[in-house]
Amino acid sequence: MLEIQLNKSVGVICKVGRVFVKKGDIVHNDDVLFTVESRKTQTVIHANFEGKITGVNLVGGGAVKPETVIMTVDGKTANESKVLITNSR
Repeated sequence: MLEIQLNKSVGVICKVGRVFVKKGDIVHNDDVLFTVESRKTQTVIHANFEGKITGVNLVGGGAVKPETVIMTVDGKTANESKVLITNSR
């Protein structure tokens, strides 16, 4: 099981734009997960893992803080990311 978080290098609380995944979805490396807005810039967040989404703790229009678990995945890390942290549980 992986816990997915925004990296603390993001530095600020971000507004969640659109969430493209939901519980039960199968995600592949580099799939689009969601968008965030920070400092008037919108960023598309891509997966750096592969597996099945087991939980999503994001809603469009909500806020997300770095190092907060934003989703859980039954899968494996595919590569390093400057934006996402994947921790095995």
